[in-house]
Order: sequence, then C-alpha cells, then structure tokens
Amino acid sequence: MKLKGIFLILMVALNSCIYSEYAYFTNTDIVEPEGLEGEWEVVERKQDKGEKSVIAVKKEKNKSYTFIITTTNKNGSVEKDTADNLYFFKLDDQLYMDVAETMTDSLGKERPAHMLYKVTDKKDNFSFAALNEKYIREKADKKALDIEYKEEGENLIIKSPTDKLKDFLRKNAQNPDLFEKAGKLKKIK
Repeated sequence: MKLKGIFLILMVALNSCIYSEYAYFTNTDIVEPEGLEGEWEVVERKQDKGEKSVIAVKKEKNKSYTFIITTTNKNGSVEKDTADNLYFFKLDDQLYMDVAETMTDSLGKERPAHMLYKVTDKKDNFSFAALNEKYIREKADKKALDIEYKEEGENLIIKSPTDKLKDFLRKNAQNPDLFEKAGKLKKIK
C-alpha cells in the first residue's frame, strides 16, 4: 500500500501505521477544540538532533482542520507538507483526532484511510497518541481483537464500520496499552 502526503509525516512524528477504511466518528461527534488554531512546535518525537518541526493549524469551514507542517533539518534545509481533513471528535469525554487520507493498494486502487489519535488538550499543550501497533498486532495474532481487520503486506487495515469502531473505542477508552506514548505539541503563536 502506498500512503499519500501527511500519513508519512504523522507516522514518523506520531508513531503509527495502523489505519481504518472507515471513519472513527459521525458528524454528531465532531468538536472544535478551543485554542487549536495557531502555531505549534513538536516538542517530543523521534527525530534527529537539530531537527525542528512547527505545525500551523487552521480551521476549515467543514469543521475539519488543516495542518501545515514545516520541518527544518539539521543541515538547514526546509521541508513543507500539508494535511487537511483532520477531524476532532469526542466519544464520551475522550477527545480523538481522525486523519482522513487516501491509500493506494497494490493494484493501484485508491480507497479511504483513517488514522486515529487519542488527544489530550491542556491549554497551550496538545498530546497526540497513535494506536499502539504492537498491542493491536498481538491481540490480532491471538484472535482477541474485537474489530475486523485484514493484513496486507506489512499493513494492518481495520475493516469494521464506524459504529463498531466507536463501540471499540468506548470499551477500550481506559486501556493504557491501546495507544502509544503521546507526541507533544506546544503552542508558540
């Protein structure tokens, strides 16, 4: 599978490569976190020393957000990428982010792809934690994962529809193993 644009950045920045063919939310779940628009510095992530990433966040008319990511490498070169179709939603009291993208399978067919992040919002700090690939794969290997999935090469694709995904998240919201260690963003403007 080939993933476009922002998926590659988010997988590196926020440590995930599990995705779903269906959204994790419905329109009634969408929220607009206060204070999210602005510029954020990535303060914790796997990166080379001397590398700096800044994310400019802009709210769109359809209640989605766009992230413009600027990374300055240690040699001074600058790379930019843009991600749109990022939706924040709440299930019960937990905030999540669904990154809606497109994946291309081995036959060249494009289809929807959604990455999930658990979000912690603390005024000028946001934390994003991706699904824990190791934990999900261990559960899948034991046939103990209560959502549908399919392995395609190295990729684990969640195939359950939105209602089942929401049930899964509610049931596992307090499971400390479900999500990776959070990547952190600090507001700078």
